[in-house]
Amino acid sequence: MSGLIINSSGWVDGDGFQSLLRIASAFSVDCVLVLAHDRLFADLRAALPRTVAVAKLARSGGVVQREPAHYVLSLRGLSSPETSRRGNTFGMVGMALAIAVTLATLGLTDALDP
Repeated sequence: MSGLIINSSGWVDGDGFQSLLRIASAFSVDCVLVLAHDRLFADLRAALPRTVAVAKLARSGGVVQREPAHYVLSLRGLSSPETSRRGNTFGMVGMALAIAVTLATLGLTDALDP
């Protein structure tokens, strides 16, 4: 038995939702896990064949929202050769900050859990 995990980008409206359906069909997906998104869960249950199991998972305490400002600065910096080094730096700093906050949150959650 083998398996494959397909991680979507989080774009779940309009064309993004249609892309999820095409991906599920192309890979013959038989199980979909939705992380704390009620509407997406309901939409997928309605749109996917009954042979596909759709399950909703609760968001853990360690999950934090991405900070879009870091990604925007990173992408804007990549628009020209002169600023690409700075854009890459912004992207790395943004990702490092996201990882650090996630790890700190997980550490606090584990420390507070009796």
